[in-house]
Amino acid sequence: MPVNRSSRKKQAEGRRAGAPAASKSKSRKKKNSLLIYNAVTVVLVVGICFCGYTVAIKKIDDSTAAGIYNAVNEGRTLTAADPDATLAPDQTVQEWNDFPTDYIPPLDAVEDEKPSTIIPPTQSDKEYGYVNQVETIWKLHEEVNPDVVAFIYVPGLKISYPVCQTGEGSYYETHDYEGNPRKAGAIFMSDKSSINPIGRNIVIHGHNMKDETMFGNLKNYVGNNSDFIKMNNRIYLDTLYGSYRYEIFAAYIVDKDAEEYRTVGFASDDSFLNWCNTIQSMGKYTNSTTFTANDRILTLSTCHDSATDNRTIIHAKLVWPDPNQTGTESPSATTQTPSATAPSTTAPTESNLPDKVRVSLSNENGRLNIRKEPSTESGVVVAVYHGTVLKVIGEEGDWYKVMFSESDTFEDGGGYVHKDYVVPESG
Repeated sequence: MPVNRSSRKKQAEGRRAGAPAASKSKSRKKKNSLLIYNAVTVVLVVGICFCGYTVAIKKIDDSTAAGIYNAVNEGRTLTAADPDATLAPDQTVQEWNDFPTDYIPPLDAVEDEKPSTIIPPTQSDKEYGYVNQVETIWKLHEEVNPDVVAFIYVPGLKISYPVCQTGEGSYYETHDYEGNPRKAGAIFMSDKSSINPIGRNIVIHGHNMKDETMFGNLKNYVGNNSDFIKMNNRIYLDTLYGSYRYEIFAAYIVDKDAEEYRTVGFASDDSFLNWCNTIQSMGKYTNSTTFTANDRILTLSTCHDSATDNRTIIHAKLVWPDPNQTGTESPSATTQTPSATAPSTTAPTESNLPDKVRVSLSNENGRLNIRKEPSTESGVVVAVYHGTVLKVIGEEGDWYKVMFSESDTFEDGGGYVHKDYVVPESG
């Protein structure tokens, strides 16, 4: 059979013509693959570096936070209680009845100055690792950050921190007690809570840290061990003005928007008592207790977990100083302190009613609260400095009804001051 040389020649020429095009196509594919490979490699390397950087920054941040909090605790070793420990069948919880012999009426307001008497720990306090921190609070308040107003210690939970309070809302969620940016934040008190006098409900917040610092151990109160709250029921709270012991009576988990645990103001004694009974009934675990209108509550709040917006809530009742005890002068007060309840009204007389009074405080840098009503339980209208002159328009018992501004109406520029903190102004 004859060979078609012309056809073969054309085929060979076609193959030679197509070879460079195929080669170029393969080359482009190879280059594209290489570019994708290099891009993925760069992304992975950057991602790894970023993760490493983030971890390193967090470790440095955690280490720095641990350093400043260890310093304020003066190197004391804090240990956490076993969250699974239970009471033996014949074991009972030791009652908290070893209290200091000194007594400070907790319902009274005191002057804005360091207490003249620092209450020493009892033998039981020492066994639980408590150290009075009033001096530390004042040092931090005056030398480091004026927002430091208290110190909280919870034995068995490694909670031993300064407490800050500011009107800037969530500032201390991201700053430590020195005011430095810090992911762990600080332990901080609600701006509506009162420590002078002690409010009916003081609310304190802190982060639930994975390393169990800050309020990271509060979750143990709402775990599966009902004995934990019985075996770890003490909270010590030192403030600028005194030392207080609270006993935990309820722990539960609640939605972050729940109002009950955040309530600090009450319209009446009945509303307060109803609230106390309500929060006790909400407890997953409780230590049964009864309440009076004089009782004072401490509330601790933290995030329950990262997957929900729930909060872990702990409630404790003031057990020392006993808010139901009266008639004992406070060793921390430099002057007679006003009663926590409104005195009986007496009619003013022209013979003893001065035209003006001047605020007179032993601490010349201090301020005096002017109240809406003649009672230390009443809200504060304004705080005025030592030396401020006020116009007197009446009196009710131990209180002067005064004007602190040039306003034409008492509602806009008036209030009540206790007579112990003012003196007649001559001229």
